[in-house]
Amino acid sequence: MHRDEITLLAAAEPFDFGTEVEVTINFATPAWQDVSALAAELRSAGGATLTAPTLGRIDQDVVPGEGHRLALKARVRRGVAVRTRRGYAVMLPAGTRLAVIGSDVTKHHTTLYAVCDPEPAEPAALAVLGGDAVGNVA
Repeated sequence: MHRDEITLLAAAEPFDFGTEVEVTINFATPAWQDVSALAAELRSAGGATLTAPTLGRIDQDVVPGEGHRLALKARVRRGVAVRTRRGYAVMLPAGTRLAVIGSDVTKHHTTLYAVCDPEPAEPAALAVLGGDAVGNVA
C-alpha cells in the first residue's frame, strides 16, 4: 500500500464487523529498544491505545527476525476492511484501545495478544503504543 492510500483509509469511518476478526501487526523496532521492557510495561498497564492509524493484516502470521522483534495479535470488532496485493487487512483507527491478555516472550521476539477494549477501567493507566500507519514503532 502507498502512503496516500493509507492516509485516505485512516480518514474513513470504521465499520463494526459484528464479530471479532484476528489481525496481526508486526512492528519494526530498532535494535537498541528493549522490547521485553515494553512488553512488561504493556502487560502491567493492562493495555495500550494506538496513537496512529495502524494496518493489521488478517492473513499474515507473526514475522520474527532482525528489525521485527515485536508483534501484536489482536481480536478487533471495528475498522476499515482492506484488500491489498498481499491479502486482506483491517485499518485500525487511532484511539483504538486494546486490552493485553497474554504474551509470548522468546530471546529475540515478543508477541502480545490483545482484544479490543472499548471502555477500559482506567484509561490513564494505559500505555501508549505509537506507530505510523504501517505498524512501525515511531
